[in-house]
Amino acid sequence: MMEVEAPARIVSPVDPTAYEPIVLAPEQGPRGDAWGSSLNATRPMPDAMRAALLATDVPAALAALRRTLPSPNTRDVLWNGADGLLDEGFAMSPEAAVALAFDPQAWHHDQEPKRALRYLLPIAKEALPLVITRAEEIPPNRPDVTLACAVLLPRLLEATGAPLDARWDALLTQAMTSAHGQTIVAILGETLRTLVPERREAIFLAMPWIDWQFARFVPTPKILGLALDNLAKRLPDDRGRDHWNERVMQEALIASGPSAIVPLVAWIEGPGKQAAWRGVALRALGVIGDSSVVKVLLAHADDRHEITRDAARDALRMLGEASRTALIEASKGEGSLARWARDELRAVTGQPSSADVALRELQASLTREERARYAEMVAHGRSYAGVWPEPTLVEVRAAIRADPVRALAAFAELDVVHGFFGFVVAEAGKHLGLAAIVADLLVADRGMHGLDETLLDRVPSALEPLGFRLEQRLPGNTAKIAAHVADRYPWEGRRALIACARSEDAPVRELAVRGLVRAGKRVVPEVLALLARDDDESVVSAARVLCALPSPEAAPALEKALAGATGERLAALTLAIDSCRTSELASDHAALDMYLAERARARGANVPRLPGMPAIRFRDGVELSEDARRGLLAALAADDANAPYGGLAAIRREIDDGDAAELLAAMQREMLGYKPWRLLAIGTLGSDAQLDALGAEARTPLEIEALRRSGNGVAFAWLDHLAEHGDPELARAAREALGRACEERGVDRDRLLDLTTPRAPHDLEKTHATLRRRLEAAMIVARSFDAEHFRAFVLEHPIVRAFATGLVWKDAKGRLVILTAEGMVDATGAAVEIEAPVTIPHPIEIDEAPLVALRRQLAALALVQPFAQLERSFTRDAQARLSVLIAQAEPRPVVVFEGLLRQRGYHRGEVEQGVVTDSRRPLADGWFMMARHDAIWVRGRGQKKCGLQDIEPIRLPIWEAPTPALFSEAFEDARAVLEAEAGTKKARAPKKPKDAAVAGEPKERKPRKPRTPPAT
Repeated sequence: MMEVEAPARIVSPVDPTAYEPIVLAPEQGPRGDAWGSSLNATRPMPDAMRAALLATDVPAALAALRRTLPSPNTRDVLWNGADGLLDEGFAMSPEAAVALAFDPQAWHHDQEPKRALRYLLPIAKEALPLVITRAEEIPPNRPDVTLACAVLLPRLLEATGAPLDARWDALLTQAMTSAHGQTIVAILGETLRTLVPERREAIFLAMPWIDWQFARFVPTPKILGLALDNLAKRLPDDRGRDHWNERVMQEALIASGPSAIVPLVAWIEGPGKQAAWRGVALRALGVIGDSSVVKVLLAHADDRHEITRDAARDALRMLGEASRTALIEASKGEGSLARWARDELRAVTGQPSSADVALRELQASLTREERARYAEMVAHGRSYAGVWPEPTLVEVRAAIRADPVRALAAFAELDVVHGFFGFVVAEAGKHLGLAAIVADLLVADRGMHGLDETLLDRVPSALEPLGFRLEQRLPGNTAKIAAHVADRYPWEGRRALIACARSEDAPVRELAVRGLVRAGKRVVPEVLALLARDDDESVVSAARVLCALPSPEAAPALEKALAGATGERLAALTLAIDSCRTSELASDHAALDMYLAERARARGANVPRLPGMPAIRFRDGVELSEDARRGLLAALAADDANAPYGGLAAIRREIDDGDAAELLAAMQREMLGYKPWRLLAIGTLGSDAQLDALGAEARTPLEIEALRRSGNGVAFAWLDHLAEHGDPELARAAREALGRACEERGVDRDRLLDLTTPRAPHDLEKTHATLRRRLEAAMIVARSFDAEHFRAFVLEHPIVRAFATGLVWKDAKGRLVILTAEGMVDATGAAVEIEAPVTIPHPIEIDEAPLVALRRQLAALALVQPFAQLERSFTRDAQARLSVLIAQAEPRPVVVFEGLLRQRGYHRGEVEQGVVTDSRRPLADGWFMMARHDAIWVRGRGQKKCGLQDIEPIRLPIWEAPTPALFSEAFEDARAVLEAEAGTKKARAPKKPKDAAVAGEPKERKPRKPRTPPAT
């Protein structure tokens, strides 16, 4: 923490020990011209400023100096120059200090009373007569001089021990009339507070018009009555609000204290009051009231105007425990008020998060002196326009840098921490309680630019306190919160999602349900609590989650909630019970058949019709009854993209694969029209061929969801392809689907693709091409296989075992062995028992003698490797040669350049402003090759050549230094692109000769058809 040196003591020529200097907060960086900054020690103040302050006529000298300054902000230059002289020990004369304090530019737009006081207070006795003279000779239409006198004179009188007598009341009245800016208002208000109430009231009423900014400093009964009358006469804007006056008048009403309760209640219950102004009075009651106002607040908590209703409910929250008894009585009734009261009672009894507890303990540890000091810092803070004066910003920032945790805790208590949003985020990791402050900012949507989508990524500890706040109240930005948490943190942010699941906004509930489903079955015990609530939104959301995540323990709670249910609630609960029962009965084929038939008969005409429905059998050969088949079709129709019908997975595991594919073929053949559930049925019932066709035609996220649900190797292979080569939106959805599949299985992406390789592929050639690419990538990046993975993926997999025969592997002891049909043999042909983990070594890792011996043994075994491994070209000093090769190469035709890149497995990178500047070749284990090249216009024509700039191996998200094998592959890719010969153009087919018999004769035209006359 940087220590700030205190400014030098200012010595008065009359009494050097009379007054202490005022220590101001340090400023951050020079203001105005650099030569005028007191903070820039390397550029001292020139003699011109010193000469102006020592001149006989200081105002004239300052005006002449100002005319020589090129800066448009000359006031900053002059004042910073004066600060610099004071810091150097310069003794300013009273005339110079008064002239500088009354500078014409000082009090017009950007008032800085603290700096003016710094010049005058150390020499208060000498400066007071001069200021009194200025006050008595105020020229007309000079509000800047009036403000300067009104601010400086009371402080100088106080410093000298003289009273502020009635002679100066007119001065204060004029200053209050012309005051603008929260800093001046606050200082004048402090002056008013030093006066007796009667004199204060007289000064306020003497204003030519009432400025209600000052009413909070005059909390008398008469002013309260005037404020209420004025509030009733105001007209709201087009939106029914007047935000500035709402805040000003609310502060005035609160300042009156408990004595204002009775007049406020009488005014609220009177006729003809605007809804917005009633809301102002109700919120004021919430601050100053007690249990006696609870009935009044409850009466307005169900008002037909939303502004009044929200204000009354906010006021009841402010009362806290004083309103608890009334809320309990209100919760026993019916209607929206009773439901809100029940929600509030649940929120009050909710357990605060650990971050909230830490913040409370931290705030409780603040001393009275600390609270007073931090409150004084922000007393002259944000104006009603939301702008903080620069001196206040400097002071608060310095306090946060000095002690960030305690300062931010104090500012959060004062409700001004949102002005220092960046500081909170930067310091959030230093104390758990700061996460609760970040959660407050999120709920209030008071970030720098609203809700920052990456904020929760930077402060994930705010998820739990965020959920606690959403349980208490759902703000207007809940949709953004729910979307981000559902996509990024479904399990960690489950408390927030469960709170969002009871929102009255349907899109918010959809997002919450989707996130809870993504969290998996571990979230089921916490979701069951929603079924105990009595609002439809909570019960329906819980039922949809349990329908997607069927669990035996959920069935009793669902059946209990079914009592008296109607409409959407009844439908959601019924589907959830069906899903749970189906999953529970899946292993008992007879009971499952009976249950499906019963549900089909209960739904009657609501079951989709399939004229050509084929016979369907369980895996043990028992055929499903006709009604059970209709029940299966009904279950398929109940499927949904965001909240799937979970019982389908249990049924599908018991149905014969061939019959499931035949049912899907019949649905595609007989049921015309686009239905989302028909598309999702491909993921549930589809064979490898059907899933392959779906992957080839995938264009929307719905098809990506169908592929993810299948859990089939063909589907995952398509997701892997689309994640790398699909359109941006489709690639993003495919990457997310693969991430969810990996999270559910607890494996990484490469292992998922390995362990789901089909054992009986419908397209063997395509499977071989995929295996060739993946095994070659595993060799390049040195991906290792543990014992279980190697056994399941290679040794016991018939397709992979046959394809990988001939590959050389290296075990944990560094032994090089060849995979044969009989087992592993070394370079001499002896059988070897390898020890995991194993890798596929790149030839650059093998010495020359073992390399020759392995090649000889492969030839003796008459084995052909599935891709070039031992015969692969490599370069040991590839990194050095790569830059030389690229520097010497000439640009190539764009078509040839991109064609050669595609042959090496590269595809275009992201398009930015219509051009592509890189191409990528995905490998494995997060590695990919990045080829940077000249910009290629995606849709432009006329570009002829393109040059290669660099090829670099990169690993994401965890960076790692590239190996020699990766650099060698990068060099080989560059050489293939830059040195390969371009293919010859195909010869055009010769034109057909004209018919000799009709050469030279005009072609016979067919006669036109007669035109049909228009119908009359």
